[in-house]
Amino acid sequence: MLGSDVIGFHTPSYAHNFLACVERFLRLPVDHQRGVITLQKREVRVVAWPIGVDAEGSRPSRARRTCSCAPAGCAASSARRT
Repeated sequence: MLGSDVIGFHTPSYAHNFLACVERFLRLPVDHQRGVITLQKREVRVVAWPIGVDAEGSRPSRARRTCSCAPAGCAASSARRT
């Protein structure tokens, strides 16, 4: 990960925890205020970039919830209908 120029996390706390781990376990210089790790004459930025999730788009379709090869008594063959 430290080979990247920018490392993005979903929440500020995840970014903070990553910086703390790099500082503690790898003993690299970390600027928590700027979110920067100094690594061999270069800087790696650590940022929080929350992303939204399309709940409707991530819901499995009916076709994926049923299994045509499942026996009639199998839960997969009697998936809830929406």
